[in-house]
Amino acid sequence: MTSVGTRALDLIRRAGVAYRVHQYESPERHGRQRDHRPSYATEAAAALGVAPGRVLKTLAVAVDGRLVLTVVPADRALDLKRLADVVGGRRADLAEPTEAERATGYVVGGISPLGSRRPLSVVVDAAALDHDTVFVSAGRRELQVELAPSDLVRLSGARSAPISRPLAGDAAVARGADYHASMTKPTSLPFTGNDAADRLLADEPLALLIGFALDQQVTVQKAFSGPAELKRRIGHLDALRIAAMDPGDLDSVFRERPALHRFPGSMAAKIQALCATIAGDYGDDAERVWSEATSGPDLERRLLGLPGIGEMKAKSLIAVLGKRFGVRPPGYDDVAPTWPTLGDVDSAEALATYQAGKRAHKAAVRASQV
Repeated sequence: MTSVGTRALDLIRRAGVAYRVHQYESPERHGRQRDHRPSYATEAAAALGVAPGRVLKTLAVAVDGRLVLTVVPADRALDLKRLADVVGGRRADLAEPTEAERATGYVVGGISPLGSRRPLSVVVDAAALDHDTVFVSAGRRELQVELAPSDLVRLSGARSAPISRPLAGDAAVARGADYHASMTKPTSLPFTGNDAADRLLADEPLALLIGFALDQQVTVQKAFSGPAELKRRIGHLDALRIAAMDPGDLDSVFRERPALHRFPGSMAAKIQALCATIAGDYGDDAERVWSEATSGPDLERRLLGLPGIGEMKAKSLIAVLGKRFGVRPPGYDDVAPTWPTLGDVDSAEALATYQAGKRAHKAAVRASQV
């Protein structure tokens, strides 16, 4: 098969990276079958007997009129809004097939992110990096090339970013059914010392995320009491409505005495950005951040994509979700923290122990820097 020649394969061979070429035959379809043809990538996965998540589809997208190639696993859907944000655009739409063919020099069904006729920006979905090797079109229909995702990113000059979402009803969601069924909900999370505030953290997913976003340069009790107090002041915790508030009005809510945070202005802006992401990317349903995660790495990526959630907060959230809510998708242990976190806190006493440990750790760090 190494004698097959396309611009994509020529580029790979010149680079000297490891690869394998796979050719297959699509099943013939007649009548109505032609109208219900699966995507080329899904068809390739079935023909080659590999998981759809390892077979990548290349989609041409017009972002503010500029053509961008996106590379997304066959079992996920391209998120156009997220793509626009990644490339700094305002509007993203799937390109016309003829436009994609002219720009790449490949025919639809055989478009490769490698070796385009014209230089094009390429974005590879971060989910593709979960695998040792992936499959992409080699520049012709029914022809796939298998290579390491890192080599794909390098040779295509791509950036990698989370630009996809689960495809409702697809194989990935089905594979996650077992862990979704094991999800539970605690009656409360004992982070504040106030029963109502603790119950809210367990009852309303957005409250939990807001609490973590506020957990910065204030005590755990102050940060996680914030969602309940915010709800009392504005009458709800609806991400869409918070995102639509006048920024000045929300700023005033945060500054009202006692202020919701040590830095009320910056935190008001951060919470509004968080709510805008939940409203826009997750249909105003914060629980979808974890309920639709298909793997541990996918869960971590989703959390890191939220404003106000950095690496350490994401790890702590992973622990809380796994230990208190039963959210343990495949690969959970690969991303779960191995150090004490709020996920270990199941009582007021455990919270006191956790905070004492944090203070001791900070004191040791300061002592070592003297």
